[in-house]
Amino acid sequence: MQKLLQLNFLSLFAFIILCFTGHQALAQGVVSGTVTDADSDETLIGVNILIDELDLGMPTDAEGQFQFSNVPVGEYQLEARYIGFNTVQRSVTVADGEETVVNLEMTMSNAELDELVVTSFGLEQERKSLGYSVQEIDSENLTVGNQSNVVSALGGKVSGVQVTNTGGSPGSSSRI
Repeated sequence: MQKLLQLNFLSLFAFIILCFTGHQALAQGVVSGTVTDADSDETLIGVNILIDELDLGMPTDAEGQFQFSNVPVGEYQLEARYIGFNTVQRSVTVADGEETVVNLEMTMSNAELDELVVTSFGLEQERKSLGYSVQEIDSENLTVGNQSNVVSALGGKVSGVQVTNTGGSPGSSSRI
């Protein structure tokens, strides 16, 4: 009987030790923040936020916010990418059970796009090698109508593309 009690006590002790060491291996935190335009202080919608070391990525929401939950404890590089803006990288340290807030400001890029061919297959191909028609929009056509963003400027200029405003007020975001 006494040996059975000792065995149960040792099993319970081993279980408790395993629980505490398992907790350390699963230590996690949260990384969140907001992405804004450095010039206008407006939030940016749809910015790609990446943590490459963990193969995690997500776009910012309608308020320009992002949140990664259950991020393992450690030090990582957070990266923000958005067309027309310079890429931003920031070092982030994640602590167990804590939320790390990283607010990012992005600046407009001076680089110009040469030509953009969008295919439904997601493949990069030369225009002449495509077996179907391609429509072209130059910068002069995009600036006609004085739209607040490139997505809104595409409305009515490309056949088969529907652009809808997500809000009723002028300057609200648009969706393709």
